[in-house]
Amino acid sequence: MKILVVGCGSVGKRHAENVSKLAETAVVDIDNTLSRKIANKLNIQVFPDLQSGLSWKPDGVIVSVPTHLHISIADLAVESGAHVLVEKPLSNNT
Repeated sequence: MKILVVGCGSVGKRHAENVSKLAETAVVDIDNTLSRKIANKLNIQVFPDLQSGLSWKPDGVIVSVPTHLHISIADLAVESGAHVLVEKPLSNNT
């Protein structure tokens, strides 16, 4: 099973740490320095951008980015055929 963690902030980092113990894991973040640091620490794959990560064909995508980006990233992940977990809240729009 392949899991892509999108977002490498404190919560995304925890997701990557936990999931990497159970599945082939990769990370992507707009801050490539941060994503490379986490990938090196966990010995997992890192992608320079979301499209590259989705081209990896992950089975699941964990969306761990600021709330206003949840829907747009989740849409792309669903369109790629992956199962998606989005941290709450799903959106800040009503």
